[in-house]
Amino acid sequence: MACCAQVLISVCLGFFVVTVKRVWSKAGMTGDANLVLSPQGNGIINGLISCRLIDMAKIGLLYTPSWDKTASERIVSEKMIDTIQTAGVAENYMKGTLGPHLSEAFREQPMANAYQWDAVFADGDFYKSGMNGQGIYVSPGKDAVVVWYATGGASIDMEAYARAIVSSL
Repeated sequence: MACCAQVLISVCLGFFVVTVKRVWSKAGMTGDANLVLSPQGNGIINGLISCRLIDMAKIGLLYTPSWDKTASERIVSEKMIDTIQTAGVAENYMKGTLGPHLSEAFREQPMANAYQWDAVFADGDFYKSGMNGQGIYVSPGKDAVVVWYATGGASIDMEAYARAIVSSL
């Protein structure tokens, strides 16, 4: 069992080192990226990486034409952004639990999900949910990012507000 825990810790720390080297160190972050592990060495579901709200926004900014406002070099290629926007399987999205849940939260149906983004819209915007209602909403087409923290159980769906904010631009 100790060997498995050591392997898990090595994998998690390897991921963390690569993330810091390839993203955090180049993206103008204001704080550290905190890797959260269980006592057994597993990445904890409530946030493999925990960071400041401004740094969440900078992560989102990496997916926009304004990536150079925070990063010293391009981290997310235009090809990767296009892949996120086109790789989802629309006919499967509403068959699971995520599609119906986010359709209700956004008050419209996203097209699909792709590459860890929980909702991808026909206009190219995408969204990633976090623990207890936090989120990152990115609009490459409008060059905009909306981020928020949450404590869970809110009666307001921030997803719908984020989409409305970006749509109004």
